[in-house]
Formats: sequence, structure tokens, C-alpha cells
Amino acid sequence: MAAAGALLVSSGLALMAAPSPAAAGDTRAAESTCTPSEAYTETSDWVLTSPGTDWYEVDQRQVLVTPAVDPTYGPGQRYSWNPQGPYDESVVPPAWPTPAQGRWTPNTAAYNPGHVGEPVGVVFQQGHGNGGDNASWFYWERVQVTPGSDAVYRTEYKFALDHPAVTCPVEAYADVQWIEPSCGTKADFKTKSGDPVDVTWSAPSATPAPGVTVTLVATAMDGYTFGGSATQAFTHTYAAVVPPAGQTYDPVTGVCAAPVPPVVEPPTTPQVSPPKTPVKAHVKAQTKTPTVVHAGLVTTASDTGAQAGLGLVLAGLVLLAGAGSLVLAGGGEPKDAA
Repeated sequence: MAAAGALLVSSGLALMAAPSPAAAGDTRAAESTCTPSEAYTETSDWVLTSPGTDWYEVDQRQVLVTPAVDPTYGPGQRYSWNPQGPYDESVVPPAWPTPAQGRWTPNTAAYNPGHVGEPVGVVFQQGHGNGGDNASWFYWERVQVTPGSDAVYRTEYKFALDHPAVTCPVEAYADVQWIEPSCGTKADFKTKSGDPVDVTWSAPSATPAPGVTVTLVATAMDGYTFGGSATQAFTHTYAAVVPPAGQTYDPVTGVCAAPVPPVVEPPTTPQVSPPKTPVKAHVKAQTKTPTVVHAGLVTTASDTGAQAGLGLVLAGLVLLAGAGSLVLAGGGEPKDAA
């Protein structure tokens, strides 16, 4: 009894001193950066090339880069023609009027101030005196002074890109509370998940025990992810248990206790109960006179006495045995004869 009491006291003290289960850190997956949106079409500004793959052209335009430049002309060679007869004014250089009476003659190449205002590229007449047939005809050759240029344009485009609707998966939540073993606590774990349940748990990779590494895997259900991943693993190595001196730790029950020696029971002695009804033995001694055996032999007196004595001895023993049994049956006190 004393040994059993000591065992109970030590177990209670171990339970009181046991540490609380170790709380695991929050391992909730980081929130996703996904942003849900409806389908829409994006349009670029006016650009020269496509912004990238999947963009398609929706419009184009011509943009003036450099305007056209007209060439400039000025007077070149000056010609004069002195007709000696009628002049056909419908004929213009270079198809000079060539009547037999006259010809075109170059006379100057300078468009000096004395000739400013005279037309260029057309035949004109300056009269002398009263004009008429004696008037002179003149022509300034029209030459190009500066070249011209065409206008320069560039083609600009607008592109479009169709964006599909974005549906973001829901983030799953899973966590494990690892319960460390100690005197009074066995190695264990508790799983947590979102509400409603959004994960399924694998079986532990090993049985929780001191010094054992255990891995649990949470798998997100359809429509859920762990930051884009379908699974999340949780791994933990349980600490060793150092019981008090003279005690051992039981990983199955989580109890630290001193070994109890086996109890050896002594052998039991069988009990014999006395008979319920006393039995009284009545023995009557009979004396017989020895007779001659009819076998043709005659016994002597000495042989007869020996046999009788043996019989008495035997009878006496029988009486003693009966008396003993009477004493046992009757309480052990002998009765007087009447």
C-alpha cells in the first residue's frame, strides 16, 4: 500500500509540472496578389509598331513629317527678236518664231535692275517709237534656281489587346499545433484549417514520439491554393524527454514513473472442514476360544495363547481408534460408564 501511494504522488506531481503544448507559428500562406476583373479590351496610343504578342491593328493614319517644297525659278538667258515681217505670237520658246525675216538672238544674261519687272518664260514686246512692226520682241529663259521636294509622311497605328476575365483562387489556410512530449504528456499534434474546411490532411509520416521527425501535408481543395501552390508541408522534430532520476518515460501513456517490482504471492494451504454429523464408533470385543483346526493338525496350548493375545491387541487398538474418534466428534471429553 505504501508503495502504491508513493507511485500516485509522484505521478500527480509530474502532471502538475508538465509544460503546456508548444504552439506552432502561424504558417498561413501569404495573400495572393491576384486581382479579379471583368473581361476588357485595351487600346494603344498611336504607335509605329505593335506593342507585343496578341495585339492586333485597329486603325492607322498618315502623319506629315516634312512638307513638300516647290522649286524656285529665275531668269536665265535673255533673247531678243527683231521681226522684219508679221510675228506669230502664238508660238512660244523653245519653238521660236522663225519667219525668214528674223531670228532670236541672245543679248544678255543679267537680270539687272533695268530689266526688273519683265516677265520670265513668256514672250513679250517692248515697242520703240510708236510700236508696230518695228517693235522688238524679248524673252527671258526660265530656269530652276532651287530644287523642290515631295512631302514626307509616316504611318502610325493603333493596336488593341483583349484581356480575358480574371478569376482569383481563394487562399487556403492550414496550420499544425505540435504537442511536445514530457512527463505527463505524450507527443501529439492538432491540425487547423479554414472555415469551411478547405484542405485535406495526409497521414503523419511517422508515429509521434520523442526524437522522431514527423511531416504532415495539407492539400488545398478545388478552388483554393496556398499562394498559388496546391500543397503545403509541415515538418517537426519532437524533443527528447529526460525523466527524473530513477524514473522512465512511457511514450504510449506519457507518464514518468519508477519501475515497480513484481509481487510474488505465497502458496496457499488447503483447508479441511470437519464432517457435519459426528460419527460414533461402537466396537465390541469378542473372545473366542481357540479350537482345533480340522486339518489333521492339533495346536498346542502355547500357540493358542499367542493367537488370543494378538487378537486382544488388535481389538484394543480398534477400541483406542474408536475412542479417539469419539473424542474428536464429542468435543474431546470422555463419558463415565453407567
